[in-house]
Amino acid sequence: MLESDFKKIISNIKEEILNAQIKTMQQVNRDLIMLYFRLGKID
Repeated sequence: MLESDFKKIISNIKEEILNAQIKTMQQVNRDLIMLYFRLGKID
């Protein structure tokens, strides 16, 4: 395996991890917004 191939693989792995982290943060934010919305509707 060439060094450039290895760097490309590592870069792809980093990108996949970052994408997963972003999706997770977005989902958590959606869930929190819905929680706060439901809490606001409680009498």
